[in-house]
Amino acid sequence: MKAMRLSGLLLWSVLQSPSISSLSPSHVVAGDTSFWLTVNGSGFVQGAVVQLDGADRTTTYLSPTRIAALIAANDISRTGVRQVTASTPMGVSAALPLTVIAPPPVPKVLSLSPVSIAAGGPAFRLTVTGSGFAPASLIDIDGETRATFEATATTLVTGISAEERTTPGIRRVRVVTPPPGGGTSAAIELRIGQR
Repeated sequence: MKAMRLSGLLLWSVLQSPSISSLSPSHVVAGDTSFWLTVNGSGFVQGAVVQLDGADRTTTYLSPTRIAALIAANDISRTGVRQVTASTPMGVSAALPLTVIAPPPVPKVLSLSPVSIAAGGPAFRLTVTGSGFAPASLIDIDGETRATFEATATTLVTGISAEERTTPGIRRVRVVTPPPGGGTSAAIELRIGQR
């Protein structure tokens, strides 16, 4: 508590201990690169410091309710739960967990639907079924990656335009999951036959 005398008035300023309400992000992938962790809460002041498992991290004061800390790649090199606290001259907050999850495995493609189509015709949906798919996984057709509009751990769906099916031949379909972890699956063939 601080006391200040102003023209016969005595004003009291009460500083509160820091409190953390949330982290952004609240979970990260082991082996990822360094990043800025946003710590939301209250009672933050200039000079507040974020601690990861009790060790100070480079911290930037943003407001009385928000600070950010630089988390190094080696801080998240292995899976587990890290404890995040905030420290000010008034004390140290209770901890919130930062969860470090395992990176996704190399994806594996088991089947396509459809597996063959006739050349020409309208656009269609290509469903790739397999395992080890992650939210960041993409479908690769002959070296060209494309976003998916439906994704689960075992199914990815993308659209194939009418223009892409005009020429007969074999297209090689793979699933690519970017690092950390992940990788590129073996190819499976999509056959475009004569009309």
